[in-house]
Amino acid sequence: MDKIIEEQIKRTELLMKALEIVKISDNPIVEHLCSDIRDSIFHAEALLGKRRELLSQKKKLNEEFVELKKRCNALADRSEEINQGLFPEQSYQSVPAENVETTSANGQNFNSFEVSPCPTAWANGALDTPMPKGQHFRQPFTSEETLQPHIRPLHPNEMESVPTYMKGRLTCENINSFVAVLNSVLKQKYSIVKLKRKDVKRKDLIQYSAWKSQEEEYKMTGQIFLTVEDLRNLGNYKMDKSADKITQILRHTKRLRQTRVLGKVVLYIVI
Repeated sequence: MDKIIEEQIKRTELLMKALEIVKISDNPIVEHLCSDIRDSIFHAEALLGKRRELLSQKKKLNEEFVELKKRCNALADRSEEINQGLFPEQSYQSVPAENVETTSANGQNFNSFEVSPCPTAWANGALDTPMPKGQHFRQPFTSEETLQPHIRPLHPNEMESVPTYMKGRLTCENINSFVAVLNSVLKQKYSIVKLKRKDVKRKDLIQYSAWKSQEEEYKMTGQIFLTVEDLRNLGNYKMDKSADKITQILRHTKRLRQTRVLGKVVLYIVI
């Protein structure tokens, strides 16, 4: 790069000498050209000086970058040494069972709890973190539940949070029986609605078209919803006062939304 700059400087000097020779002429055109050449030469010299300054700065930055990289590598090595000193590998080994305190301050026994395996077991990928067990934990959703619209059953703990005036004599089993009906109807309906028209069986085409029309008419495109008619036709279930109370509880527990369209049609929308 420096050689290129030197060559350009030499060319500039030659142009200056040529300019001095041309200035001997009294021709106005030549004088005008000389003036333009002189301005161009001064501009070129200024650019060359600026370029030389930028190259110098770039060289300095490269040197600083190399030095900074060396410092970072040294810090990384030092950090690794500190980690090995603070967390030696043997600290992850299993602790004998007789040395482990199995009760908390309030006397609760932890022997029945499952815990994650130690880090040495994770390293080889042989063990997965176990799922918690017991009546208070729900098992993972099945693949069918994740693919189909689904309403979660009500947990007994959630039932306790429902106001007494709302649940009356209803039990958790009563509510989950109705949830099972809703899920059955949802499965039947949306196993058809999710299809393209060309894939729908001929016997289901009329119902398919009706559901698609409802989505547009009720402005529910993209929403999962049921109507009283769906429950009656697909689930052979007739809504009554008890069912109305259950839907109120499902709204309270954030499982359903209820709305009325066109002044009379009730929709149960899955959240």
